[in-house]
Amino acid sequence: MKPEDLIKGKKLTLREAWLFIFNYLPELEEIPQEILDVADEGLLAVIEKAKIENLSEEEAKEYNESLARMKNSK
Repeated sequence: MKPEDLIKGKKLTLREAWLFIFNYLPELEEIPQEILDVADEGLLAVIEKAKIENLSEEEAKEYNESLARMKNSK
């Protein structure tokens, strides 16, 4: 059973969403909509940071280059 199946179709509280992410984030291929529906700024930041940390080497290079371009254009 995939972790996503544990919450599929359920209406979660913010607390439940945080607990789910802490317990299952390494196993997730993508973030379930049930989490995104209730996520606050802090949880979204954690999710975004995890996505960045799990980029492939090539994706990370592209990401960092795009950040540099954005910084230089300001």
